[in-house]
Amino acid sequence: MKHNVVFKNFLDFEKEDLWLNGMAAKGLAMVRWFPYIYIFERSEPGAWTYRSGMLPQASGKQYLAFMADAGIETVAAFSGWAIFRKATTEEPFELFSDIESRIAHYQSVRKRSAFASYGLVLGTAAYGLFWFMVNSVEPDSTNILFLAFVLFLGLPIIGMTMAVTVRVTKAIRVLEAQRRLAE
Repeated sequence: MKHNVVFKNFLDFEKEDLWLNGMAAKGLAMVRWFPYIYIFERSEPGAWTYRSGMLPQASGKQYLAFMADAGIETVAAFSGWAIFRKATTEEPFELFSDIESRIAHYQSVRKRSAFASYGLVLGTAAYGLFWFMVNSVEPDSTNILFLAFVLFLGLPIIGMTMAVTVRVTKAIRVLEAQRRLAE
């Protein structure tokens, strides 16, 4: 079967879900995924509904088994993130159907994103400091280019992880406000 490969980056998993479901509506079913790489096969338009989410840290394997028992296929799981699909039916397919589970999910995403941001900032700063200590006497052009390359890659990735942290924090605040109104 012919596969369509699409390279795409999402910082917002809700937009990713919308895009995947839009592709499914056009008859392209995602069958594999690796960060930034989506592989699709032709299918009946609208045959699948997709959802993505962070796996619970302590019980990821049990969660995947639970999903399989519920008739939900795990299309891909990588580094604590998973994309699921279920045959489209009259019933809506939601991973986080109530405010509490959505808040918990967003908090998990925020925690991991903030941890990645801090790790990247510390790693980039440590490398820069080490570079300056080693090369303060006679910096060589190769070393300068390598430092520039590390900063060129590191700073945008730090910015992206921080943007995810900020966006998810705002979503948590909105959900908490909704929860207070419902009480």
